[in-house]
Amino acid sequence: MTLLEGVNDGQEEIEGIVRLLSGKYAVLNLIPFNAVDGVAFRRPSWEHCKQMARTLHERRILTKLRYSAGQDVDGGCGQLRARTVHAIAGNRASSLSSVIG
Repeated sequence: MTLLEGVNDGQEEIEGIVRLLSGKYAVLNLIPFNAVDGVAFRRPSWEHCKQMARTLHERRILTKLRYSAGQDVDGGCGQLRARTVHAIAGNRASSLSSVIG
């Protein structure tokens, strides 16, 4: 689950996760969001993510807090898709411009 600051990292989400996963054999992977230029979502602090994982463990939900690889090359959660969408939009604009002249 990609964590977005102020969107899905609060107590209400923790309660929902507990309701969803209690009594089930599952591992919840928490991965903090990687920043993407032009996107309003933000990454929660590492301390906040650790506290969320700790709280879920205390509630008997097997949780792994993952370091989001790819931050140094803009390759982590959300970044590749955003870059692709921008590239496609740019290509469409170039194609349209060449047709219109």
